[in-house]
Amino acid sequence: ANQKRGSVNRPETIRGLDTDEDVEYIPPSTNDELDAQNIGNDRVINLLMRFKQIRRAAKCFEYIMRTRPNFGDAGESRRRNLLVSKLTRAQREEFTELFKIIDTSGDGNISMLELGRAMESVGSTKTDSEIFEIINNANPDIDGNKEMTYNEYMGVMAEAEFYYLFVDTFEMLDVNKTGFVSAGDLDRVLCGVRDLISDDRMSIIDTQDMDIQIDYETYADMLLGKPL
Repeated sequence: ANQKRGSVNRPETIRGLDTDEDVEYIPPSTNDELDAQNIGNDRVINLLMRFKQIRRAAKCFEYIMRTRPNFGDAGESRRRNLLVSKLTRAQREEFTELFKIIDTSGDGNISMLELGRAMESVGSTKTDSEIFEIINNANPDIDGNKEMTYNEYMGVMAEAEFYYLFVDTFEMLDVNKTGFVSAGDLDRVLCGVRDLISDDRMSIIDTQDMDIQIDYETYADMLLGKPL
């Protein structure tokens, strides 16, 4: 049977067949072209993921540079080891992978040169003295360190990770940027980090006056077990 163009059976008009309009020929993409495009996309994604990881580490290193450890105090290392034990398995795996990225020599230590390159790669260029201060503060047992071991690195990442967990949460409550939050507001958000708080620290929040204002930088240091 004859089939009329534009009938119910074939309602659409075919360009170039039903009309005199020229149709531009678009050649189909080859498998090689698609594979090359996918490879290129994967490289960009992987590089961006690494950039994000290194930038996260740089933020942690900048925090540790601001700290003033009590060199020679064994309690400092024990405190950081306790914080490392609080990391999730996923966090430990991520930090371990990041350590291997920064440790380009593969000798199990992060040198001043390697740390400087990592910081520079994410736009956080530091002077030699600043790089030295980061590495030196990573090991509170000895003053004058020039390399960061894996265990020291994990202690740095754990302390900084929990510090930012506390402070970033508290800053969201401090809408006026005063540096203080009320005990009532803290009490409502601490359920997410309650397992990191001992009984004696809970007594600060367990107060009759929920309107009392708390310096959350100081409170974060206390949660990290630092001496006040």
